[in-house]
Amino acid sequence: MQQRALFALQTNDYWLDAGRPESYLRANLDLISGARIDRDDAVHASAVLAPECEVRDSVVGAGAHIGKGARVVDSVIGPRAVIGDGAVVERSVALGDVAASHVVRDTLIAPV
Repeated sequence: MQQRALFALQTNDYWLDAGRPESYLRANLDLISGARIDRDDAVHASAVLAPECEVRDSVVGAGAHIGKGARVVDSVIGPRAVIGDGAVVERSVALGDVAASHVVRDTLIAPV
């Protein structure tokens, strides 16, 4: 067996293994809950937020579209994901689309 070096770095900085959907969501919500980033930076400049939509305590990725009257709370909306008109997304990770008027909670939405 070949010998290789292993290194470690002790730190008191924030770290979370974000390899599962629920921990990925937790990591993103942790980021926007404190002074780590400006809340306004949690919505990418290229994201489209339709009139009368509500986005609260969430991260919205590049090119994502939040439809008219949709509500997104405590969630991560991935790049190019589409949240339909009137849809509700709570405590979820949406890497795919959510159809109009659908309600999703505590869910991972991903393309197949």
